[in-house]
Amino acid sequence: MNLHGDQRIERSVSTWSGLKGWESDPELMNARLVIGGVNHVLTNLLRTDSRFKLVYEDTTAAVFIASTDGVLSN
Repeated sequence: MNLHGDQRIERSVSTWSGLKGWESDPELMNARLVIGGVNHVLTNLLRTDSRFKLVYEDTTAAVFIASTDGVLSN
């Protein structure tokens, strides 16, 4: 059963693939925490995105937290 609807799933796939418009994905823009596989395109894009800071990484996953206006608050 598709609980989220086709559009939401397609948007998620596009964002994780780094396709045009990934940076304006509403769910990504509202995310305070992103956990992604180290080999995902989005993970690599977030490494250079000032809206997120890499706080943990191992051989499997990377963890990012959101910043406010590109500046993290303590």
